[in-house]
Amino acid sequence: MTRVAWMPSACRRLAGDQSGAVVVLMAVAMVPLLALTGVAVDSARAYFVQSRLSRALDAAGLAGGQDYDDAAKRDAAIRKYFDVNFPPGFLGARVTGLTWTMNDEAREITLTAGAALDTTIMRLVGKDRVDVAARSVIKQQVRGLELVLVMDNTGSMINKVNGVRKIDAMKAGAADLVAELYGKQEVVKNMWVGLVPFTTTVNIGRPRTNWLTGYNPDDFKISPLGWKGCIEERVPRTEAPHNEPRAGTGPTGVPLSRDITDDPPNIESWRPFRYASVKDENYYPKAKDVTEVDYNNGGTNDGTGPNRSCPPPITPLVSPKTTVLNAITAMGAFSSSSGTMNHVGLVWAWRMLSPRWRGLWGGEMNQEGMPFDYGDPKRSKAVVILTDGDNTFPDVYTSYGRQEYKRLIASGGDSDRKAELNKRLTQVCNSLRTQGIVVYTITFGVGSSNPIWTLFRGCATKPEYHFDSKDSEGLRRAFRTIGGQLANLRVAQ
Repeated sequence: MTRVAWMPSACRRLAGDQSGAVVVLMAVAMVPLLALTGVAVDSARAYFVQSRLSRALDAAGLAGGQDYDDAAKRDAAIRKYFDVNFPPGFLGARVTGLTWTMNDEAREITLTAGAALDTTIMRLVGKDRVDVAARSVIKQQVRGLELVLVMDNTGSMINKVNGVRKIDAMKAGAADLVAELYGKQEVVKNMWVGLVPFTTTVNIGRPRTNWLTGYNPDDFKISPLGWKGCIEERVPRTEAPHNEPRAGTGPTGVPLSRDITDDPPNIESWRPFRYASVKDENYYPKAKDVTEVDYNNGGTNDGTGPNRSCPPPITPLVSPKTTVLNAITAMGAFSSSSGTMNHVGLVWAWRMLSPRWRGLWGGEMNQEGMPFDYGDPKRSKAVVILTDGDNTFPDVYTSYGRQEYKRLIASGGDSDRKAELNKRLTQVCNSLRTQGIVVYTITFGVGSSNPIWTLFRGCATKPEYHFDSKDSEGLRRAFRTIGGQLANLRVAQ
């Protein structure tokens, strides 16, 4: 009786007990909670993997672009830099593909890569892995660049270093730089290159007689070349018969010297360079005695005549690669006794880049409205100058005449003339840098103990923009390095 009596009550208590339902509800709720946690954790891991993958592609593409035209080096660099920046097993990911394609016309490298990431918590809900992918386009782009190569064409460039003539090494290096900039293209949009060969004078080109004063074709009729195109620097001329007044004077009444300025010809014109035949080494009393040559003849271009030591003409800024390469080929070592005046070449590079000369150079420069203004954020101006030795003013005819004419300095000996030439080089260097022109300098076969090494290092925009090359291969590496820096690689998208 008693045992039966309690059973209804017990059943009612059991039916009302809900403590087990809490456990069941918790078990059911854990499934979406774990899924959400897994999504958060594994998605964060996937994000970091995708971000690292993208950076690795950018680094690989930039490295490969440095050797765009050398497929073997380019591909090796891409693989190397990708592996360095996305090491195997990064956050447990496996690379599932790395590919790259080239667009030679646009000079673009398109890179893609994928990675598989094994999940941690998401696998509890049936998601075993996450796949990520990245894409990068690297574009080698030279935009808004006005570049002038200032190349030493003095007689010492005929000398050999390790069996290679310096003039040949320089021409090969300059061609390497051009190849870095142009690649396989004949024209690169918004890029122009000019050339200034120099000795102790510069050749402005035969057609530019309107930049001259005192020009008389009869003075050159003894030569089959006529006036070749070289000029004498605009400094006071006090020796007879050229003791004419100068245009303008300085603050102390001294005639102005415009040999280190970018003053255009409408401010003051130049006299034609005419090697005076008053010294035995260049005596040419008759036309048959004139042996000068117009362009490189395979050796030194020694010769007698009014154009002795006159290098090939300036090539104003142009866009076609072939035009630039032809100008480089035409360079030669002119006259073994010509001396070296580096500032004479450099100041003409400045004049080619100076907006004050807009409309004066003709050809493509006039068509494009060049030179462009300084400080244009869409364009850069740069100069590369190479020399193989000291500034010298030997006892030969130069753009300052002869030593005894005292156009460079009023008195003093060789050391004083060298000091003055060095001073003028520094002044021109300072003027270029002040205008924001990027200056690269190269000394070839010189060494750090030579004063010109110090001058060229100080002339460069940055110390690392000065290169001292001891042999032809080192010189070519320097040119390629400069070309790579000027190429301005950037991520396009």
